[in-house]
Amino acid sequence: MDQVLDVRGVGGRAARIREIRAMAGRAMLDGPHDYKAAELEGPLLDLAVAKALGLPAVIHKVDNAIAPFFECCVLAEDGRLQYQYTPSRGWCQGGQIVEDNCISLTHRGSNRWAADAPGGWLMEADAPLLAAMRALVAWRLGDTVRM
Repeated sequence: MDQVLDVRGVGGRAARIREIRAMAGRAMLDGPHDYKAAELEGPLLDLAVAKALGLPAVIHKVDNAIAPFFECCVLAEDGRLQYQYTPSRGWCQGGQIVEDNCISLTHRGSNRWAADAPGGWLMEADAPLLAAMRALVAWRLGDTVRM
C-alpha cells in the first residue's frame, strides 16, 4: 500500500470533499502514514495544521442521518472533543492563522492562489486557505508529515 495520501481524484477529476473525508477515516484506521504537505486536503490538512500549531486534535467520525463522515476536532484537557477544527476551509479559524503567521496570499489567476510562509515556503492551490495551510504545514513540519 502506498504510504502517501493521494487526493488528486479519479479519472482526472479532483477528489470531492466526501471522498477526502473517507480517505481521512481510512488513513486513521491504519495507523501513522507519511503525507506530502503539498497534497494534503480536508480533515488531514486540518489535523496537520493542528499538529504544526501544537493543538491536541484527532480525526473524529461524525455520524449523521444521511452519511457518516470524518472531521478534525480539537480536544479539551480532559480528552473530550472540544470543537470542530477546519482552518483550511473556514476563514473564522484559518484567517487568524494566516495573520498570526504572516502568510502572504497572492491570486495567480485562473482560480490559483499562492501562499508564501516565512522561511520561503511557497504553496499553490485552488483556494487561498488551502494554499496558506499547506504552506504553514510545510514551514513548521517539513515537506512530508507523519500522522
